[in-house]
Amino acid sequence: MESSSDIGWTRALAGLDDNEVRRIERCLGVREVPARTPIFHQGDPAGELFIVRSGRVRLIRRMESGEEFTSGVWSEGYLIGLISAFLGEPRFLAAESLEQTSLRVLRSTELHACMQAVPRFALNIAHLLALLASDSIRRAAPLALESVEAKLGRVLVKLAEADPSGTTHVVRGITQDELGSMVGASRPWVNRALAAFERRGLLRRDKQQILLLDIAACRRLWTD
Repeated sequence: MESSSDIGWTRALAGLDDNEVRRIERCLGVREVPARTPIFHQGDPAGELFIVRSGRVRLIRRMESGEEFTSGVWSEGYLIGLISAFLGEPRFLAAESLEQTSLRVLRSTELHACMQAVPRFALNIAHLLALLASDSIRRAAPLALESVEAKLGRVLVKLAEADPSGTTHVVRGITQDELGSMVGASRPWVNRALAAFERRGLLRRDKQQILLLDIAACRRLWTD
């Protein structure tokens, strides 16, 4: 089944010929974002969408109570802010860089112009919008009942990147305070939860990184 992990720029360009791709990519700008910097805030006007070129972007939902929850952590190729940019509505999530990040930028006016000029591109964007809506509906009920422990596990899976050997996935550059803010928990709670995961053989903590020892098992446990 397709999911939000399939919301990539290559999907938006699928089936287009070279001239159509060039027509669209001429409209793209570039934005460089330092580490841990807001890209947009919840409630901001949505005048563009972003395509991640490099780095990682965290999407955040902030509640009136002050709590914040991580909706996802995305890397190269992912489209950020598509729904708001298409509808022209205020952002319902915030986005921030986790590290030095490079983005391509497509203004809403250019998005609509490209959809009118290239019918297959319009169909691809419609498919991605439907995929986002379907994924949101499918995840809503389980997430409402999800334990904080499961949220932490899901965030770790999202943050993990394969090491050069491909045998281990590593979470780098994220503090326990930041993990706590991503799942609505305190730093001491995160420390205890990580220790429990370690005792179960799911991960190992090593200096400033967390190694997920069996990514397939972690995905089955926390994301399936």
